[in-house]
Amino acid sequence: MQCENCKSKNISIVDDYRLNVEFDKKYFKNLKIAHCKDCKFSFAFPVPDSKILNEYYSNIYRSDNRPHIANISEEFTDQFLGYMSSLTTFVDISKIKKVYEIGPGTGMFGLMLKKLNPDINIYCIEPDSYSQGILRQRGYEIIDDNDDNSLDNSIDLVISIHSMEHFPSLKDFNNSYFSKLKEGGYVFLEVPNCRFHEAFIDRPYDSPHLLFFNKESIS
Repeated sequence: MQCENCKSKNISIVDDYRLNVEFDKKYFKNLKIAHCKDCKFSFAFPVPDSKILNEYYSNIYRSDNRPHIANISEEFTDQFLGYMSSLTTFVDISKIKKVYEIGPGTGMFGLMLKKLNPDINIYCIEPDSYSQGILRQRGYEIIDDNDDNSLDNSIDLVISIHSMEHFPSLKDFNNSYFSKLKEGGYVFLEVPNCRFHEAFIDRPYDSPHLLFFNKESIS
């Protein structure tokens, strides 16, 4: 076993994988949490099959009576207002023309961006069938994950808010999305802080996260 983040083989199993919804055992079964002792990166092992994950995120993740049911509210929560405050501290939104958001859900962040700059073009990858109609209404263009080469080197801003940890591998994320950035472009990224050898070991669940970051590994 090798760490995908730093290539170290100094890996240990630190815990069993914990399910949020018992039904999801069909999609996340018999997993362990592997941890790199060198860069502190952790990951689910073995990696679930990509076809099974696609079925889960397309039809299960935001379906009715689930923890992450699709939300059509247009009320800006403190969480998203905080994101926007952080982003606009470093980025002049009036100069942004193309945004690529990864896993936007129902597109609350894009809705905020459009209010600041109605001329922004927002592209996204979002497999969730429950959110796609809402995203189109909010001005998103949904891109087929297998046919997005036309965006290469053209994006001013890549946004990933709590989506990177859902990917089965770092390679899938890096190759697919960072390659879209133009020279001098921006990345706005947030992931959970998961420190398994500290308080995080008492977490209630893992699913559907597959990659687990902290300050050391994300750096």
